[in-house]
Amino acid sequence: MRPLQMLTIAASFACLAWLHRRRRGSGRLVTAARGGLGVLVGAQLLIEGYSWQMAPAYLVALSVLPAGLWRDRKTSGGPGHASCSPRAAQFVRVALLAVSVAAIVLFPHFTLPRPTGEFAVGTTYMHFTDEDREETCTAEPTDRRKICGRIWYPATKPHGARPVSYAPDAAALSRILTKGTPAPCFVFAHLGLVRAHAFQDAPPASRGGELPIVIFSHAYWAGLSQSTVLMQELASHGYVVVSIAHAYETPYGIDRSGRLYGYDPRNRVVVAAGVERRQALPLERALTGSRSLAEDERLLRRIQAARPRTLESLETWTADISATIDELQAWNSGGSILAGRLDTDRVGVVGHSFGGAAAGQACLDDPRCVAGVNIDGLQLGDMLDHPLSRPFMFIHHDNTQAANKTPNRLHHERAIGPSYLIRIKDTGHLSFCDLALQGRYSLVRSCSPMGTIDGERGLRLTNDCIRSFMDAYVARKVGAAITCGADVSLQSRNVEGR
Repeated sequence: MRPLQMLTIAASFACLAWLHRRRRGSGRLVTAARGGLGVLVGAQLLIEGYSWQMAPAYLVALSVLPAGLWRDRKTSGGPGHASCSPRAAQFVRVALLAVSVAAIVLFPHFTLPRPTGEFAVGTTYMHFTDEDREETCTAEPTDRRKICGRIWYPATKPHGARPVSYAPDAAALSRILTKGTPAPCFVFAHLGLVRAHAFQDAPPASRGGELPIVIFSHAYWAGLSQSTVLMQELASHGYVVVSIAHAYETPYGIDRSGRLYGYDPRNRVVVAAGVERRQALPLERALTGSRSLAEDERLLRRIQAARPRTLESLETWTADISATIDELQAWNSGGSILAGRLDTDRVGVVGHSFGGAAAGQACLDDPRCVAGVNIDGLQLGDMLDHPLSRPFMFIHHDNTQAANKTPNRLHHERAIGPSYLIRIKDTGHLSFCDLALQGRYSLVRSCSPMGTIDGERGLRLTNDCIRSFMDAYVARKVGAAITCGADVSLQSRNVEGR
């Protein structure tokens, strides 16, 4: 709950208690209390902004003003006028405040942790068409693959500028995310009130020379802003970070102006992938119970055989990553805001869930990928038959009930290059993205695999692992070592000297 929201609701309860005893109180004090509440509501709207969760509380505040919605009297002003007894009015008001409190708890306003690096952070948008690739997710043969992304980079903080919103087009985002669900279309609109720690189109930092690049691939049917905390953290430490949206397998894309456009969650690609996933679930559960590497391999091959459409998506996502590197090379030589600042010889790829599998496949397919991180995604694709020679990190959540707590251990054991196998204590699958910042009693957190770890702490541990890995193998900083902190189980191979 935000400070002025909390104060407004507390003051409303106090004002109601005062009004309940008003016959024994001073009329001037009651009037002052009403006026003070009105000023507080105005300040909350002006400073923190309107949120739908507070709408019932606003009604209560209006009702206790001298020209309120209800008159606390037992008789109406005449025929046709509504009447409301003091006790009934008080009950309704208390109920409305309770609704506001419940809405704020279930759909809280969260705060993004501040990046720890030395640089301010700028952000801009990317949108382009890969004319060499047919769009396989539509039936139109002339369609070409469209790729969009949001970019974070080291910047010079503009004088007097205000950080961008976490969700700049929040009303559109809320409509897109609730499409086809029973949820009201405004339920995520409050995300527009959350402030990021980045400045739109800020000038790049004047120092740092050519900047290393990290490309981020989101989870299946997640969005390109799902890991903004990680994006900002890496950018503050000197990386240009590009989070791309994989068209038709994400809820939305974004154009160069920041306008959102949605994808249908019932499109044939998403439906087919969902069917395959459900059919393969028994095999994936069996993998977490595997007690040998030989059994791991047998189950992984069966999973891949059961998910041919998913492997097609993996190929598409990997090609999106390569096309993005191509586009960044064009940006570097063209008139973009980052022209001349991009080091396309130092590119790392990070992904969460299915995006993690795409990161692994990209490090096999594209020689420009010098290192990668798979965050809690089952590694599908060619790695079974082609062990990785590039530095790679596999991060897993804490599946305490599983015999095989790290399902990607086979790829780690077979790796030719430096490999890290990590498990972070008390985490769940969604502890690695911004959803972890939702309050402990929020509806999203209670319905999602978040684990029991504090959300901000889980993100900090994850980000420390990834940043130190990128420092060592992408930025190639002298003396860089992999540092993950407490509560992190870390195994490594082929990392002599690190």
